[in-house]
Amino acid sequence: MRALLDRLKLTSPSSHIGMDALRKDLEAQIHIAQVIGHEYVTIPSLGRTETPMTTVDAWKRIANECNTLGATLKSRGLKLAFHSHTGEFADVGGGKTGMDVFVAETDPNLFTFEMDLGWARVAKQNPVEWFKRYPGRFRMWHIKDMQLAQGKPVPVGSGEIDFKPMLAAWKDSGMEYFFVEQDGAAQWPGGSIASITTSYKNLRALIEAQ
Repeated sequence: MRALLDRLKLTSPSSHIGMDALRKDLEAQIHIAQVIGHEYVTIPSLGRTETPMTTVDAWKRIANECNTLGATLKSRGLKLAFHSHTGEFADVGGGKTGMDVFVAETDPNLFTFEMDLGWARVAKQNPVEWFKRYPGRFRMWHIKDMQLAQGKPVPVGSGEIDFKPMLAAWKDSGMEYFFVEQDGAAQWPGGSIASITTSYKNLRALIEAQ
């Protein structure tokens, strides 16, 4: 994979690695990340490996584990992050969401977040408000357009999400990298290449208009 990236003059700043893999063989995951040249190791979800994350204590426990993992990765020249979906925005008591607890309980020197803008909007969240509430904590984004009522990802510019205010707030976010993601892109008319071509053209136009 590294040889392919080098031949195409590409880099891979982040990869999604599950908590189960990090717990099972952290050294192997560190080695892979270093060889490929990742800057971030990003946990894609907790849903498949954790008991229901419905309490403040559950989120504090995971935050503590992530701080420990983040310290180990930092000592090896890597950074740790977490990719959000919708479940993190559920209320866990005291007027707080799981994401509130997760952000507050993790050390910004050891841990950051990759906000999926599409799933945040499906969860009826305003990403700009999160960027302002926790400045500098969302250093990566998934730019994902959606048909919100159906929860269906579509190419950027083909859905209902207004990315303009989010792009304008990138400094508040601390954003270093963004990635276009469209689940099921291969099923889109024309397939994945047609989908990403549409996303690229529309997203570039949005950025140039800023």
